Amino acid sequence: MGWQWPKSGKNVVFDQPITEGPTARGFDYYFGTDVPNYPPYTFIENDHVTVQPTETIPRAMAATAGVNVNGVMAPGWRFENILPTLAGKAVEYIDRQAQAKQPFFLYFPLTTPHQPFSPSERFKGKSGISAVGDLVMETDWALGEVMTALERNGLAGNTLVIFCADNGHNAAAAPFQKAGHRVSGPFRGYKASIWEGGHRVPFVARWPGMVKPGSQCAQLISLNDCMATCAEITGVQLPANAAEDSFSLMPLLKGESRPIRAAVVSHSADGIFAIQRGEWKLIAGQQVALYNLATDIGETKNLSAQHPETVAELTALLKKYVDDGRSTPGPKQENDAPVVLNKTGLATVPENSDS
Repeated sequence: MGWQWPKSGKNVVFDQPITEGPTARGFDYYFGTDVPNYPPYTFIENDHVTVQPTETIPRAMAATAGVNVNGVMAPGWRFENILPTLAGKAVEYIDRQAQAKQPFFLYFPLTTPHQPFSPSERFKGKSGISAVGDLVMETDWALGEVMTALERNGLAGNTLVIFCADNGHNAAAAPFQKAGHRVSGPFRGYKASIWEGGHRVPFVARWPGMVKPGSQCAQLISLNDCMATCAEITGVQLPANAAEDSFSLMPLLKGESRPIRAAVVSHSADGIFAIQRGEWKLIAGQQVALYNLATDIGETKNLSAQHPETVAELTALLKKYVDDGRSTPGPKQENDAPVVLNKTGLATVPENSDS
């Protein structure tokens, strides 16, 4: 569900409330953009734009930022101001909650290092690689601003901070490869693909007194698990039709080393499903592939013919999750949309993540 912009006939009316945004989904406050590389190019606060987008973005400005969608923008809009503004708002929120001496939940989804590729002046050229590399450095700075605010307010010792990515790097990796950096590491594929390079991302948790500094965890988790984790921390009982694929990370954060979930299901941009259980990963569809990630993290050897019993088991488990509408214990739920498990196709990226 995304923003629903009010319309008058065929035209969007920007001075009217926008519906179906974060404040309609349980958040008390929202500040950000709709999608940073799509119009309207303006900030949104709660359910209104902060400045009316009365101008049209210059084509040269859009091209420089790697934005190929023209449209309306607020007067004076600059892509390079997005991240500093969002970081400043996050710091303001932390300061305000600290003064109120109230527990808080801050969801700070960064727009970087995604398009638009417009680092702030202080970070332009800083990486020596590309504008994307500069944005990675600026993203690190933004996280530092949040951590500094927590420390300044005396909150760092009792605050769970989770830092992660929503997907792998995009396929525009040539400048990084030239600089000697493999953006997908040993993994195959990039963002939007079904391979590990599309879905395996960093997940860093900091919680002094709970998470042991410098510790690592090799258990299988999903970003879906953040919801059940927050529910357990706050003592909230989730209803049967919420977080149907979310398992609490609390045992792992406390240092336990045991599986919290049986498997993880992933999905590519072109509609292909995969399911991982332990060392085995099955890519479903009319072209079935089975990989042993313990011995072949690069997903180079399809072992489906050698292990038909594993293919059958994982296919049945995936189908059960679909039929049940959930992977957690509980009553069956309806899926939000029809699920096609045998879609034609397998991948839209090169075999080798560095090709």
